[in-house]
Amino acid sequence: MPPTRRSTSSQSMRRTSTSTQSIAHADPDPGPENPLNLEHPKEPNLTLSDFMDPRAQRTEESKPYWRHLAAQLLAARNSFAARNPAADNPRCSALDRAAVLAVYNEALRRVEHMCKRDVQALDEEVTKKVETILDLRCAEVEDAVFYVDSAFLRPLEPQYAQPRLDYYDRGKGEGSDGYGRAAWMRLREWRGEGWPRVVPVRAVEREKRERERRRRLRREVDEDLEGLERVVAGEWGEEVDADPERPWR
Repeated sequence: MPPTRRSTSSQSMRRTSTSTQSIAHADPDPGPENPLNLEHPKEPNLTLSDFMDPRAQRTEESKPYWRHLAAQLLAARNSFAARNPAADNPRCSALDRAAVLAVYNEALRRVEHMCKRDVQALDEEVTKKVETILDLRCAEVEDAVFYVDSAFLRPLEPQYAQPRLDYYDRGKGEGSDGYGRAAWMRLREWRGEGWPRVVPVRAVEREKRERERRRRLRREVDEDLEGLERVVAGEWGEEVDADPERPWR
């Protein structure tokens, strides 16, 4: 089945051309010495207000519109950076923090002299990408945040697509890609099919099959372990001690 191409917006003239846009995605290290886990278990039921001061996104409106958005982006960026340290953070990993700051920094570079329509579109794009990184929004493989068509900013890395590949265990066996190996494999597979300009349909299907294979193997191993647990000690015979009176030293 050929890769599904995303339709290009009719307004692409006002946005960066996909043929000239630089996609700076360096290959991640597939095996760092230490896992990139959170210092604490991630707090449940988080909202955007937990990551930054809500007042940071309500700056005094001014014209031109791009100046107003620039002030909002800067305030939100500074609030997020101050509230979420790179280390010892129970809300997001250091890599997710860096990804959020990168979105804000790029948006601040792009917003200057934008028309009102583009300002509104950029504001929406920033919000979606930040919420996706922080696990406040679910983004499927086809979500626009992962592609360059009709976008002002660089696409998010494939690791944020459902099912997410986090650097920490989110519970119930989700995430827990502490060394980034699964994220690196997904990035390599997606790139091989033309991402970020096309939806990597075949790569997604291969990953689904591999996940199902691993689930099946885990079930088989669990069944084998359950069988061993049912073995009683008597079936192995009585334990013999050559010198039962000898004290242990």
